[in-house]
Amino acid sequence: MSKKKEIAFIALIFLAAFLLRLGYLKFLATHYPFFNYPSSDVEYYQKWADSIAKGEWLGREVFYGMPLFPYFLAVLKCLTQKHDFALRVIHIALGSLNCVLLYYLARRLFSRKVAILSSVLAATNFIFIFYDWLLMPVTLIIFLSLAITLVLSELNTESSWRRWLGAGILIGTATLADGKFLLFLVLTLLYLGYSYRRVFLERWSRIFLPLAAGFLIIVSAVTFRNWFVAKDFVLLSAHSGINFYIGNGPYSSGVFQNPIFLPPTHEGHAQGQKIIAELTLQRNLKPSQVSSFWMDKTLRFIQSSPGEYMRLLRNKFLMFFTRIDDADDIDLSLQRDWREALDFNSFSIISPLAILGLALTLKKYPQMAFVNLIILSQFIFTVIFFLISRHRVTVVPFLMMYEAFTIFWLIERIQKRRFIPVVVSGILCFVLFMFLKPVVIGQRVIDFTRLMKSGFIFSQSGDSLRARDQYQKALELQPFDVDALYNLGNCYAEEKNFPEAIRYYQKVLAIRSYDTDALFNLARVYELANTPAQAIETYQQLLLVKPSEYNAHLKLAAIYRSQKNCKQAIIHYEQAVKINPLLAQEVKRAIDECTK
Repeated sequence: MSKKKEIAFIALIFLAAFLLRLGYLKFLATHYPFFNYPSSDVEYYQKWADSIAKGEWLGREVFYGMPLFPYFLAVLKCLTQKHDFALRVIHIALGSLNCVLLYYLARRLFSRKVAILSSVLAATNFIFIFYDWLLMPVTLIIFLSLAITLVLSELNTESSWRRWLGAGILIGTATLADGKFLLFLVLTLLYLGYSYRRVFLERWSRIFLPLAAGFLIIVSAVTFRNWFVAKDFVLLSAHSGINFYIGNGPYSSGVFQNPIFLPPTHEGHAQGQKIIAELTLQRNLKPSQVSSFWMDKTLRFIQSSPGEYMRLLRNKFLMFFTRIDDADDIDLSLQRDWREALDFNSFSIISPLAILGLALTLKKYPQMAFVNLIILSQFIFTVIFFLISRHRVTVVPFLMMYEAFTIFWLIERIQKRRFIPVVVSGILCFVLFMFLKPVVIGQRVIDFTRLMKSGFIFSQSGDSLRARDQYQKALELQPFDVDALYNLGNCYAEEKNFPEAIRYYQKVLAIRSYDTDALFNLARVYELANTPAQAIETYQQLLLVKPSEYNAHLKLAAIYRSQKNCKQAIIHYEQAVKINPLLAQEVKRAIDECTK
């Protein structure tokens, strides 16, 4: 292929990928009822990016998630002036660029024909199209992964220390988006140490030191930032402890499943894990201490149940190579019908062919080392924590490259009439395909999710009656779902049906006794129902669970004030100001009026 033809092909791949993604975006805008109602994870990144774009670039607390994508999204929001369509176009353009990067990587590591097929498979892959629309970290992580492997594949013992430093900075930046790159750096240093063992002493200052230094420059900046804003030593995110527990605790299944004791949002996780840890230890804890609490709790469980833990590790090992619908994002589950129609090269096909490709190239293609280390890093990360589809998708481009290699390897053997390797490979792929059969999510789960999302939409639009109908139907499918019970309580409260609202909030608290939202809303309903004694008791219960809830102090102060109990009212007003000094003027006026 001439240079001009190659450039034309690359342009065609980018354009085809871009138009497919843009077409699906347009299709969803008119056919997907939840298009403008993102899942909690998407909403979390959006809110975080919005706060950054408004000027909170430093933030006020330690990070409870990987920070690179929300900052990246905030920059895009500033550039597009928060124009949603323009932002999405830029994001799908990045996803289209990933297909081009994959072409260059596959051409460098394998051949042009493998590169062509890999890029075509990536451009037309439904899962990539889905995540390029969804505005999640996946697209950015894939871009960084491809960039890292391209950069490292060009380096050698003669490369300057500046280039190795740049590679370290790139890996450090990627770590701010995905924790597996921390593990990738360790594996890379070990691999380089073994490969360059004969020149280690001569080259350590040119290779190893700059690579590690570049990484530390980026990561230590985030660690310092966490210390600066919260006076707490958190390397990157304070979420690792609870994630370790979710993936390895007594109720773990191997895939991410929101535990019943935590609200199913990032904010709920951050708040809930802290409440439980502090109630258990009976003292205030810093975020790093909360994370350590859950880490220690998990390790104690592993120590006490080694057999159960080994079975869990075995399950996670197999799950990594299997399509597990339970690990999918909510929106992906709700788009299952379109996925089944459009996902012609599903993970169930990619996985067996990629495993065969890995086996075929392991010794003969040493240039694949960094690709293998990225795949291995994600695999180990899954085994350490849990499987979730969007995490694994970030290594699928590399698996796709192996898939393309295997296809051409089989074609070449057929052309040479070497049928025995083809038959053996076919049998192995068939065995793998049967052994790694897709685990499809039940229709009841899909229906429940759709009802919950529909109820949320009706609630947002102020249609409490239709929202209540959706939540009640959802409860028929999952009678003890805490979030459905809570939302139904909110509907009844909105309709001023206080007895029913109280009943459903109490059901929530019977399952999750420290649910601060349910406690606050229950206390508020008691107020509206003119039962101040129960309202006071519930607000006090809330403060036992969450002492920093200044709104509860304000509500208690208002109740005591209405009862002419200025002494108690002033106590709670003063407590509210201690927690939130911005309330000082408002509280001063209230105290002055109370003491007149």
